[in-house]
Amino acid sequence: MNLDTICKNISIGVLIIDEHKKIVKVNNYLIHKLGFAETEFIGALATKFIIQKNILETQTKFDFTQTCAGITMDSDIDLVALEKNGEEYPVEITLDYIETEDGFFLVAFVNDITKRRNAELSLKKLNEDLEDKMKERTSLMSQTVKEMAKLVEQTEAKDREILKVNSFLNNVWNFAQIIFIVTDENGIVKMFNHNAEIQLGYHAEDVIDKISLFNFFDTKEFKSRHQQLETELNRDLKFGFNSLIAKSDLGLENEFESKFVRKDGSTFPVLVTLNKIEDHGQKQGYISVCRNISIRRKAEKEIQNALEKEKELSELQREFLSLASHELRTPLSVVLSSANIISLYLDKKDYSKIDKHTERIISSVNMLKGILDDFLSMSKIQEGKIEVINTYEDIKLNIETTISELKALLKANQKVIYRHQGDAHFYIDANMLKYIIVNLISNAIKFSPEGSSITINTKITNNQFLFMIKDEGVGVSQEDQKQLFNRYFRGSNVNAIPGTGLGLHIVKQYVERMNGTIKFRSKLEKGTIIKILFEQASSVN
Repeated sequence: MNLDTICKNISIGVLIIDEHKKIVKVNNYLIHKLGFAETEFIGALATKFIIQKNILETQTKFDFTQTCAGITMDSDIDLVALEKNGEEYPVEITLDYIETEDGFFLVAFVNDITKRRNAELSLKKLNEDLEDKMKERTSLMSQTVKEMAKLVEQTEAKDREILKVNSFLNNVWNFAQIIFIVTDENGIVKMFNHNAEIQLGYHAEDVIDKISLFNFFDTKEFKSRHQQLETELNRDLKFGFNSLIAKSDLGLENEFESKFVRKDGSTFPVLVTLNKIEDHGQKQGYISVCRNISIRRKAEKEIQNALEKEKELSELQREFLSLASHELRTPLSVVLSSANIISLYLDKKDYSKIDKHTERIISSVNMLKGILDDFLSMSKIQEGKIEVINTYEDIKLNIETTISELKALLKANQKVIYRHQGDAHFYIDANMLKYIIVNLISNAIKFSPEGSSITINTKITNNQFLFMIKDEGVGVSQEDQKQLFNRYFRGSNVNAIPGTGLGLHIVKQYVERMNGTIKFRSKLEKGTIIKILFEQASSVN
C-alpha cells in the first residue's frame, strides 16, 4: 500500500501552485467538486476558484499564496470555493510549502466546511437573544479536516512521476499538523505519521503491526457512541473496531468526535474522519484523519460559561425591574404625599406635624437608599467585582457608631444592648463589615415589636472575631430557614413588611468572601440569633 493509493482514496481538494502563483496540478476531487475541466485549472491563478467574501457578502480576491505555510485559514477569513455553475460553498485551506527537484511548490488543502458552517449558524440561531454579546466574546474554532486527496495525476513518465509524488506525500505525511493513521482491514496499524507520535506519545515502531486503531480510543467514552450507532443503523454491532468502521463500510460519511488516550494515560478530544481505502474495487484497509480539538472544546466551554453568565445577568435584571417597580413605589409615594402635606402645614406654622412628615420623608429616602444599595451590591457580586480590602479597624468603635446612626429606626421603647470582650482591633474589610452590621441590626429592629431588646455581643480573641446579634422578633419558621439566605427570599410571615429579600443573601456572600462563617437559630415568635465568626487576615491588603 503506497501513498499514491492512499491519496486516490482521500476526499479533500488539493491544489499545487508554482512560484508564479499558477496552478500546476489539481486533484480529481476538486475537479468534480467545482465542475471545471482540468485544463481550466492548469495555468490559472488560484484566486479564480477561491474567493474571500467580506461582511457585505461581496466577492473580494484574496491572494492566500502570500500567507505563511504551515497554517490553517479557517472560517474567520470567510473563504468560498466557486463552482462552474455559479454556486459556492465555504472552505478551509491548509497550506504547506514543499521542495522538490523541480523547485518550490505551495500545496493548498481545500476542505469543504459546509456542515460546520451550518452547525455554527444553528448555534447562532439557538442563541439569537444573546447574539450581539456573543459576537464580542466568541471566536469560532475550525473543526474538520475531511480527508487526504489525490495530489497529482499520472504523466507519460509514470514511474518517475510516482516517485516524485511519493516523495511529496511523504513530506506532507511527516509534517502536516494532523494525525494520520492507516490500518489494514482488521484495524491493525500499518502507518503512523510523525504528528501521531507527538500527540499520542508512541513511536511508530511501537504500534505498527502491533496495535489496533481502537486501542487509542477511550473505551469508556466510546460506549455511548457504540449505542448510538446501533440505534442509528438499526443493527447489533460488535464493540470495538467494528463500531468504528460500520458507517464507512456502508458508504456513509463517518465523521465523529471522541477521545484519544495517550501512552501516559491522559486523554484529549479529537475530531475523527474514518474512510475505507480501496484499490480497483478491493478494500485495502482504512485511513483515519484526526485533529486535536482541545482548543475548540475550551472555546466552546468559555462560550457556554459566557452564555450562562449572560442568562444569569439577564434574569437578575428582570428580577430587579420587577422588584424595584414594586418596592420603590411605596417610599416614593410617602415622600410625595408628605412633601405635599408639609406645604399645607407651613402656612399654619404647625411645626410638630411638619417634623412628623419630615421624619417620614427621611425614613422613606433611607429606605430607597437601602434598596438601591442592595441592588448595587448584588450587581457587583454577580459581576465578580467584589474585592476584599482589609484594614486595621477598631471594631468596638465602629459598631457603637453604627448603632448610634440607626437609633432613628428604633420603635417605641426598643433598645439596643451592646457588649464587647477582648482586644478592640481586627484586620477586616470595613465597608463590608459596615453593610453586614447595618443589615442585621436593621432587620432586628424591623422584625421586632415595640418595647423589645436587641442584644449585640462581640469578642476578639485568638485571631478570631465573633459577632452575635439576638432579637425578640417574629422569628423564622423551620421551612423558611432552608431558604433564608437565598436571593430574593422573604419569610412567609413577613410579606407585609417592606423589603427586597436581598439583604441576608448579600450578608452571606460578604461573610464568605471575608473568610468567615455564618450560623443562625430561630423560632417563630421567639426571635432569632445570628452568629458570624471571622478568621484574622494576615495583614492589610
